[in-house]
Amino acid sequence: MISAFIAENKQNISDNGFSNKVLARLPETGDKQWIVLIMAALGTSITIVHGYYSGLFNLICNYLQQVSPFVLLGAFVSFPLVSLFVVLNQRRVFA
Repeated sequence: MISAFIAENKQNISDNGFSNKVLARLPETGDKQWIVLIMAALGTSITIVHGYYSGLFNLICNYLQQVSPFVLLGAFVSFPLVSLFVVLNQRRVFA
């Protein structure tokens, strides 16, 4: 009922180039890629420190000693391929 009311009473207001003028006056945005890199490094550092002091690394090492070497080899080989597939798909979607 609300959608019908809005559709019936829709009014078009002439722009007269106002939107283009506003967009032209907006400041240029710089590249903020350095923020992503700093946050990634910070997150990685926090994870490593937490893993070391909580004993998580020892737990992982003990678990990996029980896993078959073929499973580890498969994970080692497939991880770069899956990562490459994900990165290439993201570039295609966001390009």
